[in-house]
Amino acid sequence: MQINMPSDVEFHLRCWPPHSSQLTGEPLVLNMSFNMVGIPGETLADHMETVRLNRETRPHLSYTSIFFPYPGTELYRVCQKRGLLDQPLDVRRERRQAASDLPEFPCRAIQYAYNLFDWRIHEGHWLLHIRLCRLIRFYISKSKLLDRLFFATLPLWRRLAKIGLVNISAGRNT
Repeated sequence: MQINMPSDVEFHLRCWPPHSSQLTGEPLVLNMSFNMVGIPGETLADHMETVRLNRETRPHLSYTSIFFPYPGTELYRVCQKRGLLDQPLDVRRERRQAASDLPEFPCRAIQYAYNLFDWRIHEGHWLLHIRLCRLIRFYISKSKLLDRLFFATLPLWRRLAKIGLVNISAGRNT
């Protein structure tokens, strides 16, 4: 599937500035990445190549979403032609839950890849407890009740951090 973007990983690596903290110990450039999982034609191998690219560029922030076939778009028509839209689209779950089951990248694998994307790209770069907190927070946000509970307890966590009982900073390993 051609989406009119260069897909060569080495091309993208050349476009990113060298990781500046290697020179000074302090990041000079904050970089972000925007990623989409489950585009028609993508395979698990393609996804893992995207993870590798993100690991090498070490983004400070990364945004990940799951492909959603919006009606009226070219990719929606591609999904229709390939028979990937066997159930009605639920726009309430757009970009967070796989809507199409690709033969080369099954729905369940897409969801798993999305859920663990940040975990995989920051492995070895961020401290384990920070990665665990982010992963737990990701799963908590999927439940309205747990999400509300999380935000209700934030002041308590901040007080505990202030007196040194917990570390809630989102720093990285250097």
